[in-house]
Order: sequence, then C-alpha cells, then structure tokens
Amino acid sequence: MSVEANKETARRFVEEVINQHQLQNLQEFAAPDYINHDAKGQITQGVQNLIGSRTAAPDMHVTILQMLGEGDLVAVQWSASGTHQHPIAHLDEDFAGPPTGKTVTLTGVYLFRFDGDKIAEVWNHWDRHHLLEQLSGD
Repeated sequence: MSVEANKETARRFVEEVINQHQLQNLQEFAAPDYINHDAKGQITQGVQNLIGSRTAAPDMHVTILQMLGEGDLVAVQWSASGTHQHPIAHLDEDFAGPPTGKTVTLTGVYLFRFDGDKIAEVWNHWDRHHLLEQLSGD
C-alpha cells in the first residue's frame, strides 16, 4: 500500500476504533495478529489496551496533531483528554487508585507498522509521569 493509504488507515483507526470505540471495526484496520507495544515496552496482542483506556476515561478523545509516513511506517503525534472515572489498572499499580474525576490531558506518538493494508504493530509512547502528576496533583 502507499504511504498515503497507510496514513488514511491510521487516521481512521484513531477516529473509529479509539475515539468512537468501534472495536468491531478493528479487523478492518488491523491484522489478526496485531501487536501493541505500550509505553513501558510491554507487548499485548489485540485490543486489551484500548478497552482499558476507554474504561478508565469513557469520554477520552484523541486529536491527531500531525502524521508522517515512510515505507510501511506511519507516525501519528496526538493529544488526548478525558475524565478519570475508573481505575486504570491495566497499566500498573501506579494507576490503579480510585478515580479522581479529574480531566487529564496527554500527548504522545503512535508508530504504526503496516503489513499490506493492515496495521501489524503499533508502538504507543506517551508521558506516564505527566499523567501521574495530573491524577495526584491538587
């Protein structure tokens, strides 16, 4: 696939799967053995990380700031905001505390690797420290 087609798939993935939480559409965008690399370097297969984030902040919305593509890679710089309504236990014990009700904002980068027209892997890098500061700050 072309870089432009991959960028469009990445954009639609963010909008439809992450923002609109249409997990039933994941197979349209992602390979059956889709792999997620989280900010701590942990690897999961499938949508577990997407479900956990949506559970913790059901109103979370990701805005794409810019996209770059080359070969089979697409980088998406993003910002997100949402209200901490449930524990974020899928990350680790640092985030497993009770919900704060605070609206938090984050910035980060997704790096998508494509295999044909499907997302084969994604690396999700964001500032965990900044999130902890917002959740614990007064």
